[in-house]
Amino acid sequence: MRVHVFNVLLSIIKTLPGMFTIFIRKNPPEDEDDPCDWYFLNIVFDCTIGVYILYLVFQGVNKVATKYLHITHIESGEYGPDPRRPSFRAYAKQLGIYFLSLMITKFILYGIVECFETQLLWITSHVLLVWLDEYPDEFEIFVVMFIVPIVLNCLQLILIDNFIQDQAIHRTNEREPLHPNNKPYGST
Repeated sequence: MRVHVFNVLLSIIKTLPGMFTIFIRKNPPEDEDDPCDWYFLNIVFDCTIGVYILYLVFQGVNKVATKYLHITHIESGEYGPDPRRPSFRAYAKQLGIYFLSLMITKFILYGIVECFETQLLWITSHVLLVWLDEYPDEFEIFVVMFIVPIVLNCLQLILIDNFIQDQAIHRTNEREPLHPNNKPYGST
């Protein structure tokens, strides 16, 4: 939800004539006046390469937090010694690290979009969304603001959930080495 609101606000700001665009760009692209193009570009970036960048940033923030700041109880999915009484403090630390990683990722993606703004907007409006031009604006808004986010956010959540789970599984496997007398399930 927070990234959706951020993307909507960013799309509005990027397409506003006047004060904001004076400070951002001297020569705005011709297709800049369509907030749907900006929103689509932001959501696609967030849910595709943004997930990989988030993964890298998340690992980096975790490493800095544990190695240099000596913050404890930030391992994803571990909320204290008693699983029946999870620690709110551990949960809050993990949530804070995730949100910090998410915002760093968003700024990195914004920088990428700013660097390649003209090319990305052209691809968005002339290749990816050109088929919507023959329909009313309401249909374009429905597709770009409802259908696309549902599909891409589902993909994004699955990917993020998997990389967080993979980290927890990897830590568990590191703690429990296989002994020579332990045999995998099903072997004789």
